[in-house]
Amino acid sequence: SSSAIMSSVALELPVTSLGIWPGLPDGDDDWYATTPWIWLSSDIPGPTYMQWDSTAAPTWTEYVWPYDAFPPPAAGEHTLYFYTEDYLENQEAPKSFDVKADTETPVSGLVLDGIEGQDSYYASDVTATLSASESVSGVAVIEYDLNAGGWTTYTDSLSITSETVNTLLYRTVDNAGNVES
Repeated sequence: SSSAIMSSVALELPVTSLGIWPGLPDGDDDWYATTPWIWLSSDIPGPTYMQWDSTAAPTWTEYVWPYDAFPPPAAGEHTLYFYTEDYLENQEAPKSFDVKADTETPVSGLVLDGIEGQDSYYASDVTATLSASESVSGVAVIEYDLNAGGWTTYTDSLSITSETVNTLLYRTVDNAGNVES
């Protein structure tokens, strides 16, 4: 008579964790206004793989941990995909992490329309038209301050009619909370 010994081994798949600095988005609307740094770690030895914005092969890159922190590939909205496999090629399901990074400040423009006089003064009422551009998170608001009256949300052209020296300050805030300087 022969006897067989059967045993079972519980399969534990690797678990990959993600760390990020700053720990939470430091801008508005879940945007990082400071470049975030990301790192990955696994609970068991084995290669960890990552790629941005796709799970399609063959673009997986081996991540060297624990000291290889990295930023997103560019400003904007991205998804990082990552997983670890052990040395027996047991692989956890790919995980994902969404990150929005915008460290760029928006840019405003000003067009003045009126009858120009001498020495950069106007000899008529002036219409001031503001514009803004922001290519990453988008423009949240354009603001202006006319003659130290306080910041006001810009909605349409301004008519400047006082016959004195006028001071018009303006700025744009993007959706990440970056303020034009």
